[in-house]
Amino acid sequence: MATKYLCICDYGQVRSVAMAWYIHGLNREDGRIKHLQYEAIPIGSVTSSKKTMKMLKKWADVVIDVRKYIPKDIYGSPTNEELQNKCREIWEKINE
Repeated sequence: MATKYLCICDYGQVRSVAMAWYIHGLNREDGRIKHLQYEAIPIGSVTSSKKTMKMLKKWADVVIDVRKYIPKDIYGSPTNEELQNKCREIWEKINE
């Protein structure tokens, strides 16, 4: 069974998406999913209801509040290389 991650930022469009994409990428080899080891859902605390947040927190095995590691969105896009490098650092920290 795949480990389920919930990635949270303010609006669920940049930081949490970048983190979820990074986690999804860990399932890939040569651009294809070889085995689903991790599931990840990005969500925004401002753009989601309390009911939805509560439900997804129950679903998740691990909740990553990306705002704790990256307080402000200064990247503009989840594909930003610097942001993806920060996601790698976050992954390493939470898996120490």
